[in-house]
Amino acid sequence: MGNIAGSLEKILTKLKKKSLEEFKTFFSYQEYKHILKFRMYKNRLIFYVDSPASLYQLNLKKEEIFKKMKEKGLRITGVVFKI
Repeated sequence: MGNIAGSLEKILTKLKKKSLEEFKTFFSYQEYKHILKFRMYKNRLIFYVDSPASLYQLNLKKEEIFKKMKEKGLRITGVVFKI
């Protein structure tokens, strides 16, 4: 039973990394490496970052990132960054 749980955990980890990589084009390398995960809630993309400094930097560029995402055809109403 533990073997199945371990395998499932590995598969889920790979899926999370792969889906996060879809957003790589919207961020610089420095910004992207501080993003831990994301989720969608009420048509908003919520990105979780690793530090308050990263949160501040990304919030400064929030509108620019949002515009890029809308231009690519994403149907979202906003972008939120959290720790």
